[in-house]
Amino acid sequence: MLGHPLQPHKIMRKLAYNSDIEAILEDEDVKQALICSECGVCEEYACPMGLQPRRINKMLKTIYGQNKVRYQKPEQTEWEAHPARENRKVPSKRIAARMAVDKYYDYDIRETVEVKPSKVQISTRMHIGAAAEPIVSCGDSVKCGQLIAAMPQGQMGANIHASIDGTVTYADDTKIVIERN
Repeated sequence: MLGHPLQPHKIMRKLAYNSDIEAILEDEDVKQALICSECGVCEEYACPMGLQPRRINKMLKTIYGQNKVRYQKPEQTEWEAHPARENRKVPSKRIAARMAVDKYYDYDIRETVEVKPSKVQISTRMHIGAAAEPIVSCGDSVKCGQLIAAMPQGQMGANIHASIDGTVTYADDTKIVIERN
């Protein structure tokens, strides 16, 4: 729809009819999974079979990531939005109906409730790319918005910031726990 060459139906077919995982991973159509945004439109709205291409694409992206395979855009390819894009957009109310949450669609929120958790557990891998490395340790005092995990030099990913003021009670390569003061 946006112009990317992503065709989830081809990926699903190739996985269904092929038992050799190594051959599947080398297939150019299957490598399209690397550009999937995991928005869920394919499984929540578009797939008449009730399949879950988003989950398959996520699994494939994990395998490709472990093998350090990156999407290679074909040379001299300019992507443009599909000419019928405006007519192909999915109405959000229709998606809500398919997901059986349409009774909340026009829900009128008059006031918001502020949630103040006493403790948060923040993953160092909340994004595509390498995991961020903690730059805080147990006992450190942190402020909301403060950098607590940074990307290694030359690696792609995202830095992680504290979501609350507090004290770091646990920090390792996978998560950082902060307790509110």
